[in-house]
Amino acid sequence: MFEGAYVNDEKRGKGFFKFVEFLRKHCPFLFEIRSLFYFFWFIFFLGLLWMAYGLLTNSFTQFYPWTDYFGQYVTMTYYFHDTWRNFFKTGYFELYSPSTYLGSDNIGSNSYYGLFDPFLFFCYLFPRSWIPQTFALATVLKGVVGAFSMRAYLKYLGVSERSARVGATAFAFNGYINFMVGFPSFVSMAFTIPLILYGIEMVIKEKKITWLTIGLALLGMISFFFLVVTCIFGVLYAMFRYFQTLSKRKGLDHLYVLLFGVLGFSLGIMMSAWTLFPSLRESALSGRTTSIGKAYLDSLSLAFKGLDIKTVFDLLFELVGRHSARELQALIGFFYPTIGYRYSPLMGGGYDAWTASLFCYTPFVLLTFIAFVSSCRRKKISHVVAWLLICYLLFTNFAYYFFYAFTGDGYGRWYIVLVPIILYYGCQELDRLKDEPKWLIASGEGLAIFFTVLTWVLCVLTVRNKTFENRLDGYWQSSYKVPYTYTYQGINRSFLWVILLQILFVLLEAIVFLLWKNKKIFKTILLSSVFVETVLWGNVSFIDNTPWRVNDLKNGSGQVISYGWNGGNAYREAATAGAFSIKEKDSSYYRTFFERNPENNAAMSFGSNGTSTFHSLFNYEVNQLSLYLHANRATYRNNTYAYGEDYYSHSWSAYYGNKRLGADLGLAIKYYAICNQGYGELEGIGDNVPWGSSLVYGDKGSALRFYRNETLDKMPFGHAVSRIYEQNASDLLCGYDAFFENNSLKEVLRNDQVFLEGAIVQDEDKERFLATLADPSFEFDLAPSESTLFKNVSYQKVCYKTDYDWWGKLDENGQREGPGTFVNDGSKTKRSIYGGAKYIADREIVAFFPMSGEGTYFNSDPTGAYFAINYPFNSSNANPYKTRIYLIGDTEDGKENVLLSYEYETIATYMKRKASSGTDALFGFYPKGRVKYICFNAKSSDFGGNNTEPLATFPNNISVFMAERRDIESFILEHQNDLQDVKYEKNTFHFKTSFSKNEVIVTPLGFDQGWHLYASDDNGEKELETFKLNGGLVGFVAPKGDRTYRLVYSTPYLKEGAIMASFAIFVFGVTQIAGFVICYRKKKKYQQN
Repeated sequence: MFEGAYVNDEKRGKGFFKFVEFLRKHCPFLFEIRSLFYFFWFIFFLGLLWMAYGLLTNSFTQFYPWTDYFGQYVTMTYYFHDTWRNFFKTGYFELYSPSTYLGSDNIGSNSYYGLFDPFLFFCYLFPRSWIPQTFALATVLKGVVGAFSMRAYLKYLGVSERSARVGATAFAFNGYINFMVGFPSFVSMAFTIPLILYGIEMVIKEKKITWLTIGLALLGMISFFFLVVTCIFGVLYAMFRYFQTLSKRKGLDHLYVLLFGVLGFSLGIMMSAWTLFPSLRESALSGRTTSIGKAYLDSLSLAFKGLDIKTVFDLLFELVGRHSARELQALIGFFYPTIGYRYSPLMGGGYDAWTASLFCYTPFVLLTFIAFVSSCRRKKISHVVAWLLICYLLFTNFAYYFFYAFTGDGYGRWYIVLVPIILYYGCQELDRLKDEPKWLIASGEGLAIFFTVLTWVLCVLTVRNKTFENRLDGYWQSSYKVPYTYTYQGINRSFLWVILLQILFVLLEAIVFLLWKNKKIFKTILLSSVFVETVLWGNVSFIDNTPWRVNDLKNGSGQVISYGWNGGNAYREAATAGAFSIKEKDSSYYRTFFERNPENNAAMSFGSNGTSTFHSLFNYEVNQLSLYLHANRATYRNNTYAYGEDYYSHSWSAYYGNKRLGADLGLAIKYYAICNQGYGELEGIGDNVPWGSSLVYGDKGSALRFYRNETLDKMPFGHAVSRIYEQNASDLLCGYDAFFENNSLKEVLRNDQVFLEGAIVQDEDKERFLATLADPSFEFDLAPSESTLFKNVSYQKVCYKTDYDWWGKLDENGQREGPGTFVNDGSKTKRSIYGGAKYIADREIVAFFPMSGEGTYFNSDPTGAYFAINYPFNSSNANPYKTRIYLIGDTEDGKENVLLSYEYETIATYMKRKASSGTDALFGFYPKGRVKYICFNAKSSDFGGNNTEPLATFPNNISVFMAERRDIESFILEHQNDLQDVKYEKNTFHFKTSFSKNEVIVTPLGFDQGWHLYASDDNGEKELETFKLNGGLVGFVAPKGDRTYRLVYSTPYLKEGAIMASFAIFVFGVTQIAGFVICYRKKKKYQQN
């Protein structure tokens, strides 16, 4: 028995050794600790440690508390996940994104946020619920690829393997990456910078365009935002290196290098044209081309043309940002680590897009200045020129505007192009260090120490306790904390320790350089230093910017004490499950209204189409519609006149969340997700949803209940309108016209009625529209002064005090009598109340009742009415006016004093999410009965929780408007099935019409130039013109008779971009094949000789 076991063990042993030999032969890198395989895992492990605090404390995520990160990039990745999964499953790519606010060109709007980011495809391999975790791992992979890209660049320039690995490690998670980690697409593209520089070097040395072209193509695909910057800097770098290497070329090689360089740049840009062209178009629509940067460049151009040398000189050498703090940012960014996406330890202020980081860790602070002294010693004039040029770019306004004039503000985000240069300059000196005299090393170290300390001293002398006048628009900071301090748990904490520690690092490592530079272990020490600093400063950054909690925080008994990201676990899961359940059953075009909208783009993460956005490149064709909805603020003039031009500041956010009748129908809001309020047996009673809505998902015990508005089944894709209106845009104020003049009350009601019965035609389209309509019965009307459908309601108000909360008393069976208990309660007391007065949360009810007295009705229709209540608020999240609003009355079947309509979450969410400039808002209510009382009753939990009598504030000037239900439904009845047999596929709609005369149709689609409408009848198919109506919706004139339509979306300039990219790929392929053939022949000839 034992002998057999021994034989089996021996066989297994031989089998194991054979397997090891097989690996040694076919995978030798596994047995070489210095192989790139282990370098990969070294950087990967470093990346995990770099964000260890976030991973260990926040469910293995890196959730920065930064709206761009968790409210844009991560949230949108859920939508990208759905888009790509659908593409892999069906082969059908969504060109028109209904989930990007009110609809947008998917490629043009979302390329900026990572739609084609190759690193995000890692996230798509896993379930969408894992995105917060896989997103963090994708960030680590970005660092790994960046390190390998940097290593390739350094090795090609002659840097030794060990030095190249030190430089590559420093690049992987350098200060710029640490600073910009809240902008994930910036981190994604970082690896392309050294790749492109590597490609330029290959063109100069070997006349090979491979990596230059591929790098630019990848950069254009990941972030067109940086393609412009990199091309400008790349040309400067290429020309500098071209002239620096003149002596190494002869004859026609000088011309060939230039031609191949132009070819490489051209093909790289052309290969990304399919995403670049749509993105530039969307950027132009956004208004970012009107900016302070453009004003600066226009002024500079005029000065050049007019030979105004003084103005040219003044503009070219204008110090960055026009105040001392910004003038120091480059020094701070180089000598000191960043501690987050907004601050350096030396100076703390609000977010400032002008700033970034150049920090490459302490060894490269020292190596840079040692290399500078060495360059001077070796009389490297080209190095001194490079230093002067870089300093010019860093310390004057020119680069900040020139690189980003098409985006708006001055940006410091271009700093990334300098990071590989700094690392190369340091690495080539690292290889030469053992041969340098000690006095040279000491001199360089002395300069590094001097400037490190000087930077801190300058901050204290020129910034501390100083106030800076606001003379430029764009993230202006008027004061800074020097050093940066913050308050945590009531304790003031200073980052002075970071400053002192960094100075200590410089001193200690300077000693190491002097004493250990000739030791074999020296480069290992430098690598270890970079490793430790990366981990240290990365985690300090995550600790200071406490990560946004992904999952709910619970106490020992399992009770939630703080909800996690996007509404918390239960809310996220319920919202997503409900949205996907509906999507499986309903293939029509619709939007879903979420009462609680935790993030501006929350609907994208839930898998639905919402009515809210924070998006730098949302479809600005719908911006005017957003103003009509009062969903965002008007584009406004800047309060300064800069560089001889007046320019505008634009809104990048919009939020519609009001349940208003006209807007909801106009936007095709078909589903309403109502939040559970924890009201037990009263839960779900009086849910404020349009009449006739049916519960389709969830119940009173669910975190969310989804209702379907059956009206949208009768008006599935818009309707015909009976009136057309002139826009009458203002010549003086951008965004202002007859339908947006900031009269936030009458204007909104009037616009809601217009959405129901009319179409607003753009001024530039008036003549073409009338010619297309060809119906003299239609004439342009001026904007009505007010709504004729929604009538102002007068009321009396009183404040009732009860000895029970809003749920009402317990009846004899132990059941709550409900919110209408107070009506017949003889024990209640009452008092008068006025705007600004306090009332007790839960215990006191402010009630409006008709002028005809208590017990009478506001509306006569027993089936219900539509109420629009204008409620004031302020901008604070802790709003003193926060309240429940609910309507009490009688139902058609005889129930008295019952809850007819209840609202809280919609109002509370609007107060946090609003993007308009108003201080009040209209909210729609749909009571199903006759209303006696409109009640306001604050939640005690919003005003002190368990205090004996927590006080809320009752606001001034609450206005109430109403329309009878029968009047609304008579309109809907007239327009039922104006569009028939509507079918929605990705990017395409099919439908039919049958009219006795030409009709104007307004659809709920966000307008875009990419929409093309084709109508068919017995005579064949003809393309019809589409118009932007109501400020941003697709409209058209439907010809009389029976017609069948195809409404198809094709991305503008995608075809041209794809043709150009295809041509570039073909040419690139030819050059690669030709290069391979030439190299093969040369090699063969060499072997023969």
